[in-house]
Amino acid sequence: MLKTTNYVDIIFKNPTGESTQPTSRPEMVPGSQPRGTKTEKEIAEALSKNTTLSRGEAVLVLDELQAVIQNALLDGYSVQMGDWGSFHLTFNCTGTDTEAECTADKITSVNIRFRPGKQMKEALAKATFVAR
Repeated sequence: MLKTTNYVDIIFKNPTGESTQPTSRPEMVPGSQPRGTKTEKEIAEALSKNTTLSRGEAVLVLDELQAVIQNALLDGYSVQMGDWGSFHLTFNCTGTDTEAECTADKITSVNIRFRPGKQMKEALAKATFVAR
C-alpha cells in the first residue's frame, strides 16, 4: 500500500555556530515531525477492523506480544518478526582497561533496537513525501 508521509522543514545548524560562514553542510534539510502518537488502543481498534478480533482481544494480543518480546530480549535473544523486522538489545557501557574489569556493573543503560525487514524497507522506499 502506497502512503504519503508529511514532513516539515527543520533547521540543521552549522557545527561552527556561525551561519554566515560558508560550509559544505546545508543549513536547511527536510526532517520528520510526527503528526501525533497512535496509542495501543487505537492500534487495537485498527486491528479489530481488519481481523476477526474484537478490540478487547486485540488489546490482549498486543499486551501479550509486548511481554513475549520483552522476555525474549531479556533472555538474550533477538526477536525476528518475519518481514516486519527484528528487535535486539544494545548496551551503553563504561570502558575498562582489562577484560577482568569488564563486568555487568559497567553497563550504564540498555537500548532496544529495531532493524526493519525487507517488507518494511520496501514499503518505506515507496513512500512519497509532501510538506505540511
